[in-house]
Amino acid sequence: MRPNTFPIVAVQTFIAATRDTGYKSTGAAIAELIDNAFEACAQNVDIYIKASQGDQARIVVRVVDDGTGMSPDVLRLALQFGGSTRFASRTSMGRYGMGLPNGSISQARRVDVYTWQQAGRLWTTHLDVDEVLAGRVLTLPAPRRTDAPRDHPSTTSGTVVIWTKCDRLDSQTIDVLTAKLSVELGRVFRKFLYAGRRIRINDVDIVPTDPLFINVGRNRVGAALYGPPLEYRVRTSLPTIGQSESTVTVRFSELPLAKWHTLSNEQKNAVGIAKRAGVSVIRAGREIDYGWYFMGTKRKENYDDWWRCEVEFSPDLDELFGVTHSKQKINPTEAMNSVLVPDVERIARELNSRVRRNYAQVRGVSSPSDKLVRRLEARDYLLEPPRDLSNIGHDDRLNSPLSLRQRNSGIAGLRFCVKHEPGEQRSFYTAAVDGGRLTVVLNESHPFFGRVYRQIAGHGSSAVRAMAETALAMVIASARAESTFECSKDREIMTRFRKVWSDTIATFLC
Repeated sequence: MRPNTFPIVAVQTFIAATRDTGYKSTGAAIAELIDNAFEACAQNVDIYIKASQGDQARIVVRVVDDGTGMSPDVLRLALQFGGSTRFASRTSMGRYGMGLPNGSISQARRVDVYTWQQAGRLWTTHLDVDEVLAGRVLTLPAPRRTDAPRDHPSTTSGTVVIWTKCDRLDSQTIDVLTAKLSVELGRVFRKFLYAGRRIRINDVDIVPTDPLFINVGRNRVGAALYGPPLEYRVRTSLPTIGQSESTVTVRFSELPLAKWHTLSNEQKNAVGIAKRAGVSVIRAGREIDYGWYFMGTKRKENYDDWWRCEVEFSPDLDELFGVTHSKQKINPTEAMNSVLVPDVERIARELNSRVRRNYAQVRGVSSPSDKLVRRLEARDYLLEPPRDLSNIGHDDRLNSPLSLRQRNSGIAGLRFCVKHEPGEQRSFYTAAVDGGRLTVVLNESHPFFGRVYRQIAGHGSSAVRAMAETALAMVIASARAESTFECSKDREIMTRFRKVWSDTIATFLC
């Protein structure tokens, strides 16, 4: 039996099997290509999602960067499984030499790579799953000189990766796939985007998303860091790099419950508040996982939606964090858990308790009881409607989703909404009528709110809470009366009166 009868890798079955590596999304596979681009010093990465010219039901994905490009020898190595000039490196994102071929064929049956290190001198090679399975090729084609592909960028160096025969994308609808990639890649590479790197999809810039809600981006902004970042110096000893010491940084943020709790469930889902409690895990500057890590025995609860955590580490600690070659999940070792769990679990429980206390406070004063609102709305038709709404036709009222409430053959009454939020204005409350709804906003920053209203609204005694409802009904009545003034001069007088009245109350309470 000849020694080479049984190669270590059976190429045909290996190619078929490795397509099922388990990339959790198309974005995770494309992230491998962006990793390579940024490691090659690219400042710009353009992703193009287009319909195939020959088969309109299939999508072609093209990823273009302006990095340093590759020589022919490095190009061939880049498409080899395990081939890498940075194998076992701990200085950047790449390490295993699997990202380009593995990520590509997990989504497509063919990948072509074009690269150049000086303008006009392009080299190309490819990997085709069908050619390998048919036994027509067992080795990677040698790179050859070629003309520029369609829409070739005019940079002095760079790389283009093209996926064709795409059969495993998250969606075969371009708009759906583009929208999903924009959100996912904006979160995964947010730190690079904040630092000035640029990623575009079909010529539209990807906006970063900060899951901690601190930095400006696609997300809402308003969270605050909870305490200073925690830093842990961790020593490792590995055969490939010897002894080293690296830093793990942990940050917590606390979302503004008082300001955002009035959002609807749909809004909370849309902006990533509801059901998104957890830890963003950052390796070498980009997110590789998001989950409920380092929490010890603490279970995830709805209250935990109102805080976030981020754990950042360098590739030196890959073994301790259990990083796999696809760089999209961690499996922390007991040693790593022993370092992080005690503090992370403790702070998580602290934040959970803070949310519970804050929620109990805002829940008691966030809005009047449904019974009070219904009672006021049921009798509002007896009052003169605001001038801005008095000329609305009967048919318009019935057809509008925000129409006035109907009473006694069409006589209308306002609907009411009461909110509270911190504000810089001097008035204890502000009010506005829009589409048949009177919204009254109580100013949390006013002394009367904190010293009086919050206390009685959240009191355990039903009699005391009834006093709060009576006080609130008086405020709504004042706002309701103010809405009926016709001329701007009268409204200006009422606005000034409200401010002076609010200042007087604040003065008496101080």
